[in-house]
Amino acid sequence: MYFLLVSLLLTGFLNAQALLSEDFSSGIMPPARWTALPLTSGWDISSTAMAGGSSPECKFEGFAYNGICRLMSPYTNMTSVDTAVLMFKHFYKRSGSGLTIGLAIANGSTWVSVWEETPLSLISVYPNPAHDQLNISGLVNARLTLYSSTGSVVLQKNNFSGTTLDISHLSHGVYVLDIKTNTNQVIRKKITVL
Repeated sequence: MYFLLVSLLLTGFLNAQALLSEDFSSGIMPPARWTALPLTSGWDISSTAMAGGSSPECKFEGFAYNGICRLMSPYTNMTSVDTAVLMFKHFYKRSGSGLTIGLAIANGSTWVSVWEETPLSLISVYPNPAHDQLNISGLVNARLTLYSSTGSVVLQKNNFSGTTLDISHLSHGVYVLDIKTNTNQVIRKKITVL
């Protein structure tokens, strides 16, 4: 398993101030005050920009390990924050099965999952958030339907076997991408266009 993470940004929504930001440009992994557990090996800095941000980005190259690996940010005091926006750009390639990527917060000694994604197949959609195009891999003769936040169909492709989807004409906002594979598997992804 192999995945990339870039620019973890936690922003106080009401005050619009960055509470935590990491761009992995220090060249040190894990970055200062960050912790990698339980495995400290496998984490690295990559000169790629595959997660939709800019180079460098965090990279974790997995191996035959059956457990949870965490890259933990420094403690962030959010007691005076009512609402927060988390921007978590990620990209992954995997071999084998069982990969789940996500975000969890520590509540004392208990981890509470905030967001998780478990790929149903070798289909990847990135970057997210996106600007002008979405990169899509692992599809053959799929049907793509992109819905606006009001539920209107804004883009539809039949028999899609490509690698990129032009979204440069779309307004900034949140969309839902429905992918129906040639094996009738349905995958739904929330896409943010910036």
